[in-house]
This record gives sequence, C-alpha cells and structure tokens, in this order.
Amino acid sequence: MNRQTIGLFLLLTVLSGCLEELPDPSRIDSLRILAMVAEPPEAAPGDLVNLSALVVDPDHRPLQFHWYACLVPERGTGFFGGSQQGLTSGGKGYSIDDPGDCEQAVAQNSPLSWSLGDSETAEITIPLDFLSDTNVKRAYGIPEDATLDPLASAGLLTIAGVNLTVVLKVIADDESLVGFKRINVSLSDQKNTNPVDIAFDIREAGSELSQIPKYGAAVVAGDCRIAIAPIDSGKWRITAVNVPDPQASYAVVVGGTTADELITLQTRDEVYFYSFFSPLGKFAQDVVKSSGSGASEWSFKVTEPTKTDLWVVVRDGRGGTAHCHSSLDLVPLIR
Repeated sequence: MNRQTIGLFLLLTVLSGCLEELPDPSRIDSLRILAMVAEPPEAAPGDLVNLSALVVDPDHRPLQFHWYACLVPERGTGFFGGSQQGLTSGGKGYSIDDPGDCEQAVAQNSPLSWSLGDSETAEITIPLDFLSDTNVKRAYGIPEDATLDPLASAGLLTIAGVNLTVVLKVIADDESLVGFKRINVSLSDQKNTNPVDIAFDIREAGSELSQIPKYGAAVVAGDCRIAIAPIDSGKWRITAVNVPDPQASYAVVVGGTTADELITLQTRDEVYFYSFFSPLGKFAQDVVKSSGSGASEWSFKVTEPTKTDLWVVVRDGRGGTAHCHSSLDLVPLIR
C-alpha cells in the first residue's frame, strides 16, 4: 500500500467518524406527508377534483392543514415528461420542477391562485377557462403578444395539458411540512385514473415464488394484506398483487433532438412505484417498480409482543396515487 493510498484511507476513516448516519426514508420517526391524492389525478375544465393526503405523526399531535392551489409557470419538463408530479416527505420527489409558493400567491391575490381551506381534505373545481390562450402562454412562458397556432395548441392541450399545482402545509406544534402535487388539466378523452385494488402478499422471505398469488383482495378495505397471519421476528417479503397486465400505454410530448423537430411524441408503458414505510425495522428497498419484482424484504426483531404499522404508497408515472395501511401484531421469533 503506497503513501497516497494510506493517506486516503486515513482521511476516509476520520470523515466516516464525523458524518451522521443518513436518515432512512422508509422509517417513520417524525411528522411525514407520505402521499397526496387527487381524485381524479387528471381533469378537464369544469371538473371537480377531491384532494386528500396521507399524513403520519408518530407523536399523535393535533394537526393543522392548509391547502392552496395556483398556476405555476413551467420551469422544466413537468408538462411533457409524464413525471409523477409530486413532492412529499414520503415521495422522493420524482418531478424536477419548483412547486412555487401558492400560499404567497394567494396572499398577494395573484390571478389563478386559491386558498382551499383548512380541513384534512379539500376540493377544487377546475375553472372553465383554465386552458385559455392567456393561461397557456403564462404556463409555458410564451410571450403575451405571440399568436398560438390553433392546430398546434389543440394538440398540445390534448397530450401535454397544463398543470395546476396543489400545495399542502401541515403543522404540528412548531413543526411544519409542505408537500405539493400537480393535477394535469387537458382536453384528452383518455385521462389517467388512480391505481385501484391495492393489496400485497406478505410471507416469510425465502418462500417459493410460485406460492405468491398474482391477484387477491385486501382483507378489509384500505388494509394492505390479502391474508392475516402471525408475523414474528425475521425477514418478510412484501409483494404487490393485482398489477394490471398489460399496463396502460400513454403518449407524452418530449423535446426533439434537431432544430427541425423541437418536440416529438413518445408512447410509454405505465409503471407503478411502491414505497414502503414503517416505524420498525428496515426495508431492503424502500421503493420498487411493478416492472421489476414489485417486492421488497422487510427485516425486524422484537423481543416481546408488540404492534406496529405498515404503510404502502403506490404511484404511477402520470400523477395517479393510492395508499394502504395495516396495523400488525408482531411476536418474538419462536423456533
């Protein structure tokens, strides 16, 4: 081992002792917004959209909710890329765009900004003129004096649409969190819907994969499990069932690669992303895809009977979101 290698090794050793352990994104040990749900996730002008959120506080404090909505000028590829259009403390933020400050926009009486109330849920009716030329220009950063080609505009609003940003602020004592979600508003007649029939098979890791069913109903509406069985210390495999086969396909507008082709149309197959959360144990993968195994292993150890919670959030590539929750009775390993 030469001097440079020894020096680098010693430096890394010193630094490793100074760095704090990174937080586990699947561990619920503080106030979290795990998901925001819009029903429906894609809408047309005039549609009523219901809003809800999965908020978890392990300290069970009283929570305050504040909902806002506004039109945020596009800063990235959110309208075009079919991204998941959400950022929460449980969502990993698949959209690259700044959500903007809808709360500030409301305070300043900015156009196309709304306060949606202080309840656990909210609703908004998409304005009938939301897809007007004026709003489209504002959303896409097009000069106000520019003329929109009617055919190009119709194609754009059918495929890409315009995003309405919804912001949720949650407050517990002196702690606050902000999450956002985008509702895509378009003229498409094939709009996305939220995932349904969310359920999971939970069995000991190492079990034969052939034993895992592809379909099953949750034991209780909103529960994650298709069967209730004793769960003891060890390693458990959680596998998604009821995955649509085949998944839906949808069109997105993406940037072109030449000056003659500024935008192009692509077809993508839908993919579900499953995010796992619990205050106990560790997940081998905190997010898995339906295009892969759709499964993660959950390891934990208890020395006496106890209860814990499991949450799973399901997102697709177009803003669709669903979630489930199970309250689990755990027992020490007995062999």
